[in-house]
Order: sequence, then C-alpha cells, then structure tokens
Amino acid sequence: MKKKPSLFAYRCQYLAARIFACLLCLLPLSLAVMVGKTIALLVHALDRRHRQVCIDAMQKCLQLDAEAAAALTRKTYLHFGIFLAEFPRLPRFNRDNLDQYVDWGGHDKTYEKLLADGKGVIFLSGHLGNWEASGSAMGVRGYTVGAVARPLDNPLIDNWVRSIREAQGQEIWDKFGALRAATRTLKEGKGFGILMDQDGGRNGIFTTFFGRECSTWPTVADLAMRSGAAIIAMAMHRQSPMRFVLEVGEPFYAEGNPEDKEAERRRLTQRCNDELEKLIRKQPEQWLWLHRRWKTQAKK
Repeated sequence: MKKKPSLFAYRCQYLAARIFACLLCLLPLSLAVMVGKTIALLVHALDRRHRQVCIDAMQKCLQLDAEAAAALTRKTYLHFGIFLAEFPRLPRFNRDNLDQYVDWGGHDKTYEKLLADGKGVIFLSGHLGNWEASGSAMGVRGYTVGAVARPLDNPLIDNWVRSIREAQGQEIWDKFGALRAATRTLKEGKGFGILMDQDGGRNGIFTTFFGRECSTWPTVADLAMRSGAAIIAMAMHRQSPMRFVLEVGEPFYAEGNPEDKEAERRRLTQRCNDELEKLIRKQPEQWLWLHRRWKTQAKK
C-alpha cells in the first residue's frame, strides 16, 4: 500500500500552491499565461507516458496521423498551461463584470425557462474548456447550486480549492454519497452540475464514445429518471485567456415510466456521451485527452 504523505509534506505542498497562485495573480495576465505555457511545455517534454496516451487517443478518435496527433497534443498541454494561469483569477468573477469574461450566447435565457418549470436542470459537462470557469460563472449567475467533485489528495489544497468554488455560489459535494443530495436539489427545481467524461470502471455502463467502447458512470441517467429534470450538455470554451464562450446542446429528458428501465438508463447514458463528443469536437485541444477514458473494457 502506498504510504500517505505526512502532514508536514501536505503543508509544504499547500504553501507552495498558495504562493504560486498569488504570484500568478500579481503578474499581468499575459505574463501569467507565459509562465503557465512554459510549465506546460516542460511537462509535455518530460511526461512521455501521458503524452503518448494523448497521441494514441487522438489518432483513434479523430482519425489523425501521428504527426497531426502530436501537434494537437502539444496544443492540449498549452491549453492546460493557460488554464493554470486562469484558475487563481476566477474569484474576480462577480455579477457586475461577468459579461466581460463570458459570452453567454443567449443560453442563459434557455436556462431560466427550464428552471421555471420547477423540475431542475442537470448541467452535463466534462474536463473541457475551462470547466472551473464554467462552474464559477454559473454560480455567480445563480444557476448551479450543487456540483460533484472528487476530493483532492491533499486535504489542505482541497479545502482551499473548495472555498474558491463555493465562494462563487456553488455547493460542492464529494462524489461518494452525493446522489441523494443531488436528487433533493433537482426536486427543489434548482441546478446541478456534473463532469461525466471519466472512466466508469466496472460499475459503469458500457457505451461508446468517439465510436469506441468505454465504461461510463450512469449518474446523470439515474438523476434524470428520478427527478424528471432536463439535461443540458455545456462547455465553457476559451476564445482567449480569461475570455470564454458558452456552448450548449439541446435539452433532453428521461422517458416517463419506461417499460425497460435499464434500457432507458443505457439510452440516456449514451446520449450524454454523444452530446459531450459534439462539444469536444468543436475544440478538441481543450479536452483532457491525457485521461485513460477507454481504460475499462467489457469482459468478453
């Protein structure tokens, strides 16, 4: 069993993260982005294993040759370098300046209409664009009340990141045991956000994503079937550093009282994958290709 770091190690990591974040905030945005990109390129050069995971996935999913996949992989690392520079600045979002950062594209009116129905809205997304900016912006506008997040390994850093998220109007739940709280939130006619682009392991439903079999968590399907809430796939794509555009899909719903509930679960889960895939294809370099999304395969 891997030994956990000591409290002293956790404190050192936390202090380093806070100091680094403060320095990034003190720098002009252009210099902070330059720092983020430099770190990203260093990681790209040294992290051969994840770089290859990214290249292989792009070749299989986007039908790219090795050279094109390698070039797009580099852009993906640079995207996360910019993400690093943006995250400490997200607390600057407020109701007065939010439109300077986010182009809503009129989609906020759609949310208002759906929320007015009183059945809640499931905001479906993934590690795409700047998902942290997405949660912060939606929270500032008062749309997303609850969201699921896996606790970070370092509890001190986890508490700090959680405080940033919750200060922007979100209520963050650990992914373990969050289903009941999410169901309650939706039945109250409120919003709930979830990232659903990770490998579901042996407890997931086997569906396809970019035409390849994968295991997917059925959480969204279960919530929609319980609550009757609308599901909307969304992403906060970056146009330039700290300037985002909201992209959304068409709302969809669970069928009321389906004859085959397990088939309906599978249908909804597949629809979630399909909607996320559409959003990823618009800006493929802004998705987390480094994750082994297709790791778990069905037993033959």
